[in-house]
Amino acid sequence: MSLRRFQLPSAALVAMLLVSCTRTPMPVIADVDSDYDDMVSLAYLCQEHQRGNLRLAAVTVTNSGAGLPGKALRHARCVLEACGVKNIPMADATPITPNAFTPMMREGINGILSNVFSECTASAESTPKQAPQLLAEVALASPEPVTVVATGPLSNLAAALQAEPTLQEHIARTYIMGGTVSVPGNLCCGVPEGFDNTQEFNIFVDPPAAATVLRSLPAGSVSLVPLDATNQVPLTRAYAQRLAEQASASGAARVVSAIANHPNILMGIDLGRLYWWDPLAAMAALHPEVVTFQTQPVEVVSEGASAGRTRAAESGQSTRVGMGANAQRFEDLLLESLTAQP
Repeated sequence: MSLRRFQLPSAALVAMLLVSCTRTPMPVIADVDSDYDDMVSLAYLCQEHQRGNLRLAAVTVTNSGAGLPGKALRHARCVLEACGVKNIPMADATPITPNAFTPMMREGINGILSNVFSECTASAESTPKQAPQLLAEVALASPEPVTVVATGPLSNLAAALQAEPTLQEHIARTYIMGGTVSVPGNLCCGVPEGFDNTQEFNIFVDPPAAATVLRSLPAGSVSLVPLDATNQVPLTRAYAQRLAEQASASGAARVVSAIANHPNILMGIDLGRLYWWDPLAAMAALHPEVVTFQTQPVEVVSEGASAGRTRAAESGQSTRVGMGANAQRFEDLLLESLTAQP
């Protein structure tokens, strides 16, 4: 008996193969503190949301980091407005933390972003629902486990995990910009004396929260993108110029170019102090090849001169730790994303 009668027409076969290969974009919750690089990472995630490579399920904002209460949430809203992404659940929270970004840093960041978003119409009004509650609700309601991209102090995520004991089961992966393992910390700009600069700012602000996150989430599910990796991706004037040349490509591109070419950012570039900290962590969620990860047990020092330090220790939680990064690949992927048409 001939088998020809059972063969599908080529068009139908192609259609079936396409359907079988279709994947549901992974749901992502972005937890930010609205530093300038948080806004770049959020613009990147918004662009990837529009390209169908992820689904931005929620944005939560902690006011314990670089951003000021109210202003931090407004600036995050401004990014979404500029990118044309609507109806994304958002919430903020103002937790009490052991340490803080210095007033000099916070006022400087607020000044830069206020300039960048001077024409933004988004509100600075805080949300009735607190960020940890929204984070937990969105993750618990998601049809599939979410990916959390946390680019500020971990206060929101820690509070959500403590409030919802089963939340960890609904988080597939967590990418954290924070910590430093084998390179010096980045404390500066008026941090009180008594700390030994083995810390990175995000973890330094709330060491107990960071420790809670590492202990609570399943071993191996957390990818830490520390200074060891981000030191490999500095901001440069050459790349800022490339961004300026492509600024008209999308709303996200305009935001990122405006930030990278702000006079105060260019000054920081010339001083060699600025890096693509948060965007590298966000990109690693989609393109893990941009970061060289090693799995090792990590713990957070909770008190003393090293409070907030992340270090390798046998008693620590198994964590994927970024020890290097591919700067060229990062820059190419970011520009490709910002200039892509959804």
